[in-house]
Amino acid sequence: MYDICLGLTKLTAPFIPFITEDMYQNLKTDDMPESVHLCDYVKPDDKKIDKNLEQGMGEIRALVEVGRALRSKIGIKVRYPLNSATLVCDKKTEDSIKNLLDLLNEEINVKKISFERDTSNFMIKSVK
Repeated sequence: MYDICLGLTKLTAPFIPFITEDMYQNLKTDDMPESVHLCDYVKPDDKKIDKNLEQGMGEIRALVEVGRALRSKIGIKVRYPLNSATLVCDKKTEDSIKNLLDLLNEEINVKKISFERDTSNFMIKSVK
């Protein structure tokens, strides 16, 4: 929690200088610079980046965009909940978004999401 507060004061110092300076004075130790404005910006720690989470969130964003577009095309507003939705995807995609399904449910307002591998159930074939 200490690291989060300290990092937040460093990041927001250019925008709210007086409040962050006061916060920094309460958080700093003897070996730290005298002012928050003398500190370097926070650098990202590449070891803490979760690539699978980033990939899953990218897929969730794309699915939310498609889900909202489909609702708009059909004429059902997002504020009306749907009972279920089916995602046709491969096992790899399913595994990457499995932990983030609550976000998808909330964003497109669907109670239950199921997965399907076979696309033939959702296609209409006709011959001319």
